[in-house]
Amino acid sequence: MSKYEIRQFTKETLEAAQQRWQGLAGEDEFALEYLPFFDWCHTHMTHKEGDSQAWELFNKDTHQCDAIIDLVNSKNGALTKLLKLYVTPRLWEHNENTREQIIALYVDTFVLVIQKGLLAGAKDVKLYGRTDMMLSMLRSLHAHWAVPKTTAEFQGRFFTVSMAT
Repeated sequence: MSKYEIRQFTKETLEAAQQRWQGLAGEDEFALEYLPFFDWCHTHMTHKEGDSQAWELFNKDTHQCDAIIDLVNSKNGALTKLLKLYVTPRLWEHNENTREQIIALYVDTFVLVIQKGLLAGAKDVKLYGRTDMMLSMLRSLHAHWAVPKTTAEFQGRFFTVSMAT
């Protein structure tokens, strides 16, 4: 079972994540790396037709936001797309421990987004390989895909999971 849960932001939870991430990154780093993104998040906390929404990847062990997910749900819920994944500055330090945590975070996020989309009735769930690292992890997931009643394929940089018809 995943230690993560995808949750819709409230004003309070988004502000708490912003304050925590700013404290971890430092004021200057936060202003450069995250402030424009958090400004966007504040205007994308609820679903708007044809637009993406910011979601919290909530760590159930630490009770904190470990990542912010940029998701699009299409008209009629037929398609869910993961466009971006922003990881907490707590995992910026590159060492073997954080590397393993980041990989686990990405894999859990992929699985949760696929589950969320398919359980909501989406015919397709697309995960975008924005970075080379993300694309590499998606290719590995594709190589090991064996979920009954689904198909998985790449469409450009999108890893697409569909319900089998």
